[in-house]
Amino acid sequence: MAPLASLFAELRRRRVFKVAGVYAIVAWLTIQVAATTFPYLMLPEWTVRLVIALSLLGLPIAVVLAWVFQVTPDGVRRATAANGEERGSGGLGWMFAAIAAVLILGGAAWLRFGSSEARPRAAAAATRSIASIAVLPFVNMSADEANAYFADGVAEDILSSWAVLDWGSSATS
Repeated sequence: MAPLASLFAELRRRRVFKVAGVYAIVAWLTIQVAATTFPYLMLPEWTVRLVIALSLLGLPIAVVLAWVFQVTPDGVRRATAANGEERGSGGLGWMFAAIAAVLILGGAAWLRFGSSEARPRAAAAATRSIASIAVLPFVNMSADEANAYFADGVAEDILSSWAVLDWGSSATS
């Protein structure tokens, strides 16, 4: 049997393809639920990206675990080769090293591509959402000092009108 054919046969026997397919479907459903519900829960935008990143990082881990372990009626057991012999006795150190490498590479990619792009957008959104007005005090330039209250009233009226305006509608009064 060709080496590639024997590899696919071993992957099928250990149900790696089945685990990868089920993981992909569950991850896709999780991402869809997160993308739909997180905005209504008023969670930040980065939480949806975090769910996507964790889903992508979890796929290689699920595939490695499907290769190494198998579920039997007696419980979860270490997988054996096709001829029944136990695979190498090197322990699980290599598996933890592989998982750590995937997490480190994923974290580096997140720092490089995720956060540097998110910071300017978040700063721009914060700048756009803050609406403010500065009203300088009016000076009474008339000769009649009895009308001095009018200058203070105009400034107060502008400030109070600004606070109640609905900036989402096109009609302002």
